[in-house]
Amino acid sequence: KLEAYLGARSARNFDELKRNLHEQLDHLHSVSDDLCPAGLVTASNKYSADTSEYLRPYPWAPDGALLVEPHRSTTLQVVSPTRTMKYQWSIGDWGEDKEAHEAVGAVISHKFSPGTVKVVLKKMMQDKEVGSCVVPVLAKYVRRDMGKLDDEDRKAVVTALRALYDYSDEEGEKRFGENFFSAETLAEVHIDGAAKCDHIHDGNGFLNAHMLLTAMVESALQAVDPVVTIPYWAYERDGTVMKFSEVNGNSLPFTEEWFGVADERTGEISGVFGDITYPVAGSADRVQDMYGLVRAPWNISPNPKITRFFQSCQAPDITSLPTCDDFHEWLNMTHLTHLMDRVQYTPHGGTHLGIGGYSHEKSGFDPSITCSAIVQIVDSLDVSKAWIIDFLQNPDRIRKTLWREGYATCKGSPSCRAAQVCMCESTESFTEEVMEELLEAPAGSTTPQDLVKALNIAGGDQLTSQGAFDPQFHLTHTNIERLWSFRMLNTDKFPIDDWTWYEQYEECSGHNPKDTVHIPVFGIQLTNLDALELFDARNGYMPYVYDSLDYSFCGF
Repeated sequence: KLEAYLGARSARNFDELKRNLHEQLDHLHSVSDDLCPAGLVTASNKYSADTSEYLRPYPWAPDGALLVEPHRSTTLQVVSPTRTMKYQWSIGDWGEDKEAHEAVGAVISHKFSPGTVKVVLKKMMQDKEVGSCVVPVLAKYVRRDMGKLDDEDRKAVVTALRALYDYSDEEGEKRFGENFFSAETLAEVHIDGAAKCDHIHDGNGFLNAHMLLTAMVESALQAVDPVVTIPYWAYERDGTVMKFSEVNGNSLPFTEEWFGVADERTGEISGVFGDITYPVAGSADRVQDMYGLVRAPWNISPNPKITRFFQSCQAPDITSLPTCDDFHEWLNMTHLTHLMDRVQYTPHGGTHLGIGGYSHEKSGFDPSITCSAIVQIVDSLDVSKAWIIDFLQNPDRIRKTLWREGYATCKGSPSCRAAQVCMCESTESFTEEVMEELLEAPAGSTTPQDLVKALNIAGGDQLTSQGAFDPQFHLTHTNIERLWSFRMLNTDKFPIDDWTWYEQYEECSGHNPKDTVHIPVFGIQLTNLDALELFDARNGYMPYVYDSLDYSFCGF
């Protein structure tokens, strides 16, 4: 599917893509002398009495520009119309081959298509034209705070997301068009990019890869319902008022109306997505776990459903949602490489770790190692308290590291699958010396075999790369992209003193400036430098803006 998606647009290059994305702005600049004066016309919709407010933070928007959201009813209104004047509107495309829509009146409503919209307002008196001007309209989507969506749009987002799970790539493309991708494919893009060599995490490639993945998901959603965008979850607000143990059922994404409430014992979620199960790999060449499901290879949970636990072993609030303080710490970093490298952790990382979490008690879907068993093992080790806390916080991360380095093997068998107790085991190369050097576990504190055994506890899906199959996953990254937009638009307040992008991870591509990002969007694959330019909010390339870049809640 991905090869066909790219092949159909193989002639497109980055410069052509930029020209296409910037075409509407270029048209408006070309007729700057013919633009209607600022304030003559207003645009409004059910969310805003003046949609120009969405464009004010962006330097590329012409003075007085009006935003019209594709496929959403917009009202255009002449301010202080002359009673004896007749107003005639022509709504079309800058191209010559499309018939324009004509409307009459000082106030009209229209649903705009995305692309290069041309709106001309004519003033008529006694059936004679006495003046005309081009209304400075920009057709762009608006990504909104999920808490500000009305019920109609909330249902539209949830319904479109559900369609990604209900249709295969082939079925979806036939029904919705070539931009459709199934949730299975979109999750596999993420899982595959983070398997043996992590191309999309733990380095400078994280931000670009996840902004591109979000755009890819959003494009698929708009194939299903063209009015939908991916909203953002402003988790820094929740992080100020609630602990992770309080998030489930209280924070908006984890309610029945959105992405379901998790069962405290099994981690399974309720609601629209509660019956979804991970796809069976079906062939050996696909990334898969020990149970043959398309999940991280080091996953040990046999439960095929999406799970969230919101707690760690005997430490329910060992991690926390990022807060305004975390955002401020990251904003004050002045080196581009440092910003790109740390964005995964300081303002973002605690979300997935805490949402995933681990079950405190054994259930029918837990392997034989439980939190209580792990605590007993770890308490017997001759290690520091800090080491124990780090271990209990995320055994999955350590298990992943050992698997990638060849110090642990995670292979399923018919017998362990039948018993639902497949586990990772240490390899001969995982010696006490390696254990001490890699994990800082003092030699003699335990055996490598017992240490790996202690890691075999099943956690929730967002602990690892399979978290992209959880429908809530992408609302975290729209919030990070919103923060990145704010950062780029406020370099005077938060300066970047060094724009150097240093090379890193020579043996694992995806992190260096000229590396190809492993996630395609808009029909092409971009380098990291391309993506950085594309998503720079100062340039105006992306087909969307954010409803607000106001962080006064955080004090900046």
